[in-house]
Amino acid sequence: MLSRSYGMGGVWMWVFGMPQETMINYWWQCFAVLLLIAAGCAAVGIALRLYQERGTLFLARNEAQASLKEAEIELVIEQERTRIARDLHDVLAHSLAVIAAQADGTRYLSKDQPKPVLDALENIAVSARHALVDAQRVIEGVRDDGMVTPQPRLSDLAPLVERMRQGSLRVQQSETGHPLELGAGQQLAVFRIVQECLTNALKHGGRGTAARLHLDWSGPGLTIHAASNLPSSAVNGGADTPARAGRGIPGMRERAHLAGGWLTAGPDGEQFRVTVFIPYGPRALAAAPTPEPSGADAGADNGAPRALAAAPEKESAVHG
Repeated sequence: MLSRSYGMGGVWMWVFGMPQETMINYWWQCFAVLLLIAAGCAAVGIALRLYQERGTLFLARNEAQASLKEAEIELVIEQERTRIARDLHDVLAHSLAVIAAQADGTRYLSKDQPKPVLDALENIAVSARHALVDAQRVIEGVRDDGMVTPQPRLSDLAPLVERMRQGSLRVQQSETGHPLELGAGQQLAVFRIVQECLTNALKHGGRGTAARLHLDWSGPGLTIHAASNLPSSAVNGGADTPARAGRGIPGMRERAHLAGGWLTAGPDGEQFRVTVFIPYGPRALAAAPTPEPSGADAGADNGAPRALAAAPEKESAVHG
């Protein structure tokens, strides 16, 4: 359209029927107008491109600042993990290793002592070694963010109960219902809660304390009942005995909440009872066996789920 060779030398205005001489004389005006239009379009395009690049640079800057802040936070967390791991290794691991070595040495040098004394020394050494392994696992988990370190599962409950029995704790374990598969986090919560309950029973009740552990799989979730005899001083002292606030029960309650359940704990007469409820996941409920109703139970099928769901609340009201 800007070429003089188009339209018999009169550029594009020849289309509108103007004389050819007029078009030839004023073609440069048409060229200037079209050139200004092209320059204006180019200027608008460049301005839009610069505006878009500016917005992109702002977004990139914000993302870089956010990434830098996250990197700083991760660096602080990693430094804190390293410090905690170093403190755990220096304080706990070394102490447990010394306890195990001293117990073994005393046991080997005191073979003429009574058998209960030798058994106690052996239990001290075995418990110290297991605690040392657990401490090393915790230290590695702190350093590796807990992603690589294998965590305890439900299958580790039986060895735990056996070790507590070797530590002179009379544990009576029972189980009802069909066990279902729980998540890794839920299994870890169950193991740690049971471990804390048995450890507290041995610590506060002493050697020979009777403890009962029951796992109920028959409801909409796993219900754990743990009970142990209270020391005579706590039973006789009653409400006048000052209670020392510890971290065991709040820690167990937090683990239960993180697993999606709840926990109640407190004295009940001459015993200290802990009730825990961990709900099943959707996959576990889908794989759960459904019992076939028969006889009088068939008419009560509609009320069974409601009764099962209300059972943990009733148990909490009784033991709470």
